Amino acid sequence: MKRLGIVALLIGITASIEVRGQKGELFLTTENDSYLLRNSDRYYTNGLIIGWRSPSKKDSSSLVSYGLGHEMFTPNRRAFTDSTLVDRPYAGHLYAWYAKHKFLSNERLLYWQAQVGVIGKASLAEDVQLMLHRIVRLGDFPGWEYQIPNMLSVNFSGGWAQNLFGTKAEKSFAKIIPHTDLSIGTAYINAKLGSYFVLGKTNQLARSSLFGARTLGNNNLEKEWYIYYHPYFTIQGYDATIQGSWINRPSSGITRNPVPVWFRQAWGLAYAKKRWQVRFEAVYMARATTVQARPHRYGSLQLAYRW
Repeated sequence: MKRLGIVALLIGITASIEVRGQKGELFLTTENDSYLLRNSDRYYTNGLIIGWRSPSKKDSSSLVSYGLGHEMFTPNRRAFTDSTLVDRPYAGHLYAWYAKHKFLSNERLLYWQAQVGVIGKASLAEDVQLMLHRIVRLGDFPGWEYQIPNMLSVNFSGGWAQNLFGTKAEKSFAKIIPHTDLSIGTAYINAKLGSYFVLGKTNQLARSSLFGARTLGNNNLEKEWYIYYHPYFTIQGYDATIQGSWINRPSSGITRNPVPVWFRQAWGLAYAKKRWQVRFEAVYMARATTVQARPHRYGSLQLAYRW
């Protein structure tokens, strides 16, 4: 529990950094399979991101953001009687990140992110799940002793996105925004290709909540309300939450092989007015490992407030 106290302190520090005296936005994203009112507790079973984003002091068209994130993964079956039942390895990931989004003319966007953290017991995933399950009176997962061993995660990613309709249709009711990005590091090596299909009232990309950019505008921005569909494919080179470290191959824990091409899709709705914005997604994830018993679904809720 002392370790959980340290995590709470770090989150508190992140939440308070530069909130006073600087224009910006504090946001919180929480993800869980129970948000879809399904009786499930498996695979990507819980996630939490807290961060701060604000305009760059050197470039009014750029957005900088940073914060903390936490993820936990478990197999399909709670009962642990045989390692063959572990179709998706136990794993936790605790990390800090820093990102920059550069909004260009003609509704284009370039972005990059640096991430550093830990995967394994040091991520506190086992402690967090035990605490949460005791609060809501759910059974424990007994197989955490076989989780992915401790390792340092250092990752870099970058990408591009563009509204196909350009600035001439930036206020149109429909938008198509393809994107692609590349990740490389000790935790993940992959390439992604996808697109947002948006219907509703949105601002231009450099002022829209879709990419967290309302803080680049003023406090009297037009409200936004829209729904969207967001599918993307991932070509997986490596996933340490499934395979362990590729630098020092793990001698303990249970690992599996990821599928080479992985599909994710999300249906979302969002609303933003004045300083507040809220977004909810229903996410479908295909099988992440070659032996995973079934696909997965979870809900994602994001709240943000601008100063």
